[in-house]
Amino acid sequence: MTVESHQGNHRLYTLTRQYIEHEMLVTHDINPAILKTYLQPVYQIGQLTLNGIYECVLDHAKNKGMGKNAIEGIFGDGWEDSPNEKRQKWGLLKELLFDFDPHQVFKTFTIYDFFLLLGNAPFHLAEPSTPVYGFCRSIISGARYLSRFENGKGFYDHFSNISQEQARDELQTISGYGEALPFDLLKDLGYVQYVKPDVHTMEIAFGLGLIADPSDARATIHALQAISLAVGETPFSLDRMFWLIGSGNFFNNTAEDIRARQIWSSKSHAKKRRQQFIAYIHLSTSGSG
Repeated sequence: MTVESHQGNHRLYTLTRQYIEHEMLVTHDINPAILKTYLQPVYQIGQLTLNGIYECVLDHAKNKGMGKNAIEGIFGDGWEDSPNEKRQKWGLLKELLFDFDPHQVFKTFTIYDFFLLLGNAPFHLAEPSTPVYGFCRSIISGARYLSRFENGKGFYDHFSNISQEQARDELQTISGYGEALPFDLLKDLGYVQYVKPDVHTMEIAFGLGLIADPSDARATIHALQAISLAVGETPFSLDRMFWLIGSGNFFNNTAEDIRARQIWSSKSHAKKRRQQFIAYIHLSTSGSG
């Protein structure tokens, strides 16, 4: 099976979906229809205001490295299914940041001003940890970048008309946004042509022989895009399936999703999950050309 082979591409995509539906879900009496909800982004292009985009920028900035728990311990989380305490903390941050208005944040705060405020109620942050400090830098630099756009439409129009490389380079000016987070943000905002090259997608791509180096983020992006587009599917959907296999994080909160997450989301078993899927694909395609 090669990336260039249409038949091989189609078989890989189909087998990946079948693996999740049957090996991960049906065999545990979980409705395989839950997979469908994961194959579309949370938002559609044009849906959010600039304030909403800024909130998404910050939500993704929490995902850099291993510091998410430390950041959410101070600032919480804004998703509806998050615990009340986390949503309340995120609401306090939202209030401090003028309802996530990047123009107002950029006009009002330097990083030093912002830290002074955090030392007061309700945050009482005397000495930020490294992840929290990094997140605060994302708050200020994210506002600086987004303030170049008048509104959400300006943001969407811009990113609908620039190259993948330019999109990455521009978003990397936001502190904490490295190789993967720019694409993670854009794909969740509705740009389904993008792939986030994380450990799961890169290790699976390497194990399937799609890339030569398991740490090659750019080769992973190009490989998953080529496979998906060749068979008329979105790179977002293949990226999401590889990620679900590796992470086991069926993050929705229906009873079926929660059961799937309880069975599959052990972080200590991530490597084994990736290896089992890779072996399944090799066995299913051996001798098929």
